[in-house]
Amino acid sequence: MRYAGVHSDQVNYTFIASDCGDQPRTDNGQRGRLESSFPGLVRGEWSITDNRLKLEYNCIAWSVDESSRWYSPWDIDLDPAWGDQDGVFEDSDMDGFYASKKGWSPILTGSTQQKAEVAEAMYYSYGQAWNYVLYPNNPPSTGYHGARRKSCGCGAGKWIMYESKCGGLERIEHVWDQLNNSNYGDPDRFYQ
Repeated sequence: MRYAGVHSDQVNYTFIASDCGDQPRTDNGQRGRLESSFPGLVRGEWSITDNRLKLEYNCIAWSVDESSRWYSPWDIDLDPAWGDQDGVFEDSDMDGFYASKKGWSPILTGSTQQKAEVAEAMYYSYGQAWNYVLYPNNPPSTGYHGARRKSCGCGAGKWIMYESKCGGLERIEHVWDQLNNSNYGDPDRFYQ
C-alpha cells in the first residue's frame, strides 16, 4: 500500500552533557590521552576546565580550592598542623589536612554514592602503584588523589559532578565515579 503525503512523528528529547568546560581536543591527542589514563570517562560526560599543563598545583591543592601549591604526601604527613609526623603518609594525615584547611571531617555512614552526593571532596587512597615511603625503614604509604565537588548544571542536574587536577596535566570535571579503576583506584574517603 502506498501512502500519499508527508507524515511525521514528534519526538521530545533532552541532550545532557558536561558543559562547564571545553570538550577535549582530538587534534592534539588530548581526548585519547585522558581517556586512556581514565578508562571510565564517558564522552560528553566530562570536560576540560583548565587546559594548561602545569605543575603549579596538584589535585590535593585543588580539592581545597588552591591553585598555587603542590602538596606531596610528605608535606602533609610532616606538617604539624595536619599530619602525625610519623614518616608514613596515611589516610589519617588527610583527615587532619582537610580538617585544618576546610573544617571538613570524613563522612562515616551511607553508601559510596550517598557519600559522593553530599561530600565537598573525595579522596582516593590507593596503596599499590602509589606507594610513597617517606623514610627507608617504614612500610609503604597509601597513595593519592583528591577531587572537589562541583556544583553545576551539567547533566541537567542528574549527575554528581567533581573536578580533578590530573597531576601535571589538565583539570577536568567528571561524573563522580568516572576516575575509578584507574591509577587512582577508587575514592574511599569523603569529606564534608
